[in-house]
Amino acid sequence: MREEILDPQVKKRFYIKNLLKIIRLTRSNREKVLNFIEDTHHLDEPMLDLFEGTGGPMEEGMIYLLFDSKNGSKNPNDYDSVFRIFWILGPDLTYHQIDSFLLSTNPNLPSKQWRRFSETNFFKNLSKEKFHQEMSEKELEFTFDGTWEQGYSFRFSDNIIGLSGDLTYNPISPKGTLLYYNGREAVAPQLLQKFYDSFAIEVSGKLQVDNREIDLDGGRGIIEHGLGIFGIENIYEWRWLDLQGDNCSIHIFYHPLTLQDGSDIIDAGEGAALIDNQWYHFLIDDFVIEELEYEPDDNIPTKIPNLWNFRAGFNSLGTENQIDLRIEKLKHHSWFGEASGTTRHFTTNYFLQFQGQFKGEELKGRGTMEYLFERVIE
Repeated sequence: MREEILDPQVKKRFYIKNLLKIIRLTRSNREKVLNFIEDTHHLDEPMLDLFEGTGGPMEEGMIYLLFDSKNGSKNPNDYDSVFRIFWILGPDLTYHQIDSFLLSTNPNLPSKQWRRFSETNFFKNLSKEKFHQEMSEKELEFTFDGTWEQGYSFRFSDNIIGLSGDLTYNPISPKGTLLYYNGREAVAPQLLQKFYDSFAIEVSGKLQVDNREIDLDGGRGIIEHGLGIFGIENIYEWRWLDLQGDNCSIHIFYHPLTLQDGSDIIDAGEGAALIDNQWYHFLIDDFVIEELEYEPDDNIPTKIPNLWNFRAGFNSLGTENQIDLRIEKLKHHSWFGEASGTTRHFTTNYFLQFQGQFKGEELKGRGTMEYLFERVIE
């Protein structure tokens, strides 16, 4: 159970280039955070971020792929695997991270996970006009490139996981994106960031697994991109939930915050759903994720949840317009998250199945959850 202790060394130019942002961080307090959350309004239609360029004080990107490793089925109910690459780039903080994992219920496709931290920048070819990032190292070679309007290309060879691909990511619908907090920069202690998720994505192309090629014409994916300044010391937990069905894509981010002295927890979060090509927007009071059962974990000193109820709807979860789902774990992998000072984080990534209803219509499929938390579950 190895634990990573992170201590990024901040370069002087970081303070010079980001002085105004740092001042905004230091002036953040409970009242300002609550006002910011309350000033986020329901949207009838999704906003699109006009800026998809890379760079900034810190950048993070996360690229998901859900797929059927046996037959390449287009039906999300047949998916048996999920692959994810995540990176953080902090050039003026001497902090760079890359990690990936594969979770699969296919016994011939072993689940694996790895990560790497470095003071040296191993990324290259940033772009101010589009979402472009790439690296070429012995563990991983990848290039991600594109825009929401033009689509994205994702070429990678993960030499530890043993998976490579040449893929195209295209929106299922122009509505399948969530620009958090009405497109504003979120400001809280140790967090000043603008970020978006493209959550209704169809993936096509070819995967190479152990000398076997999979024609992938019906995979699903998600793209997350954030720019700003952010740390995890004040994140009490987060649940980053993505569900994909044949008639729906549902995405929720729940991230309660602690103040710097650890004395308070402020609920925050947001989500969206695309159901039968209709877009729905959820604020923090519109959804509930309830943990129902727990099990021990071999990798971290705490139990983890393995069964959930998820409800989302308007009017403080009134029965009208309410999504009601039961979510079950199919596969998971846990590890110590980053630790800083006295704060420890545990991380679990899940491959899930779900079933439920919305307005009398059945919703079911497969999905993922990233769960980072501080509390120990006995």
